[in-house]
Amino acid sequence: MENPRVVVQTERCVGCGLCVQDCPANALRITDNTAAYIKNCFACGHCVAICPTNAISMPMHDMADVTDYNPASFPLQPENLLNTIKFRRSVRAYTDQKIPQSVLVQMMEAGRHTATARNTQATRFLVLQQELPAFKQAFWKAMPQIISFYEEKSFALAATFDSFYKKFLADGTDSFFFDAPAAIFVFSDNLWDAGLACGNIELMAVANGLGILHDGYLKYALMAAPQLFEPFGLEKEPIACCMLSGYAQRQYARTAPRKKPNYIIR
Repeated sequence: MENPRVVVQTERCVGCGLCVQDCPANALRITDNTAAYIKNCFACGHCVAICPTNAISMPMHDMADVTDYNPASFPLQPENLLNTIKFRRSVRAYTDQKIPQSVLVQMMEAGRHTATARNTQATRFLVLQQELPAFKQAFWKAMPQIISFYEEKSFALAATFDSFYKKFLADGTDSFFFDAPAAIFVFSDNLWDAGLACGNIELMAVANGLGILHDGYLKYALMAAPQLFEPFGLEKEPIACCMLSGYAQRQYARTAPRKKPNYIIR
């Protein structure tokens, strides 16, 4: 097969068949006690992940990015994870401390490794920290255009954005960015893909002691001003989610109460 997506190193393959059993595209079969790639697939990587002898590779990807499972460092404690989810808050007050570059990379790696529908891996991310002040300046300059856009589409949004704009002009109150040191913009045609990525980005942010705000108003405002993303070559990409991140000014002492459970398990 020309330019195969999956390559089997026959000298390593033991013919166990795990890759065949786990392949959702039925792109592998056992021939002469060896796995063989018989048709193109959507490159999900299950075969690479499940092979006990590391006999499978995917030339289209960087195999150095693959990490062997380590029972000492991979599993999460269920109680700790649930407490983390319960403890998270939507943060709207941040210190001016910058987020280290290494932490931003970890957050983006969490988003990049998130599952996508049919393994498209088409979600794109933009993180602004150093360039955020200039972006915010351009954003507020575009606010009359944004308000005008929504006057014809959503009176409620137009009225809300107009009130935000008047506050900003009056005393500098920023009800879109909340003086967060960093903003994350997620682009995708698939809202499921974007939402899953944002969830993982937030978990990584929280693991690094950061706060997060999923900013719906900012997303809708930017939908009306795609030219703001021209400097990054993203003006034609559909914006799906906006997140703010930074170190919270205030520290919480406990989780917050929630409504009674509303789920059925049978």
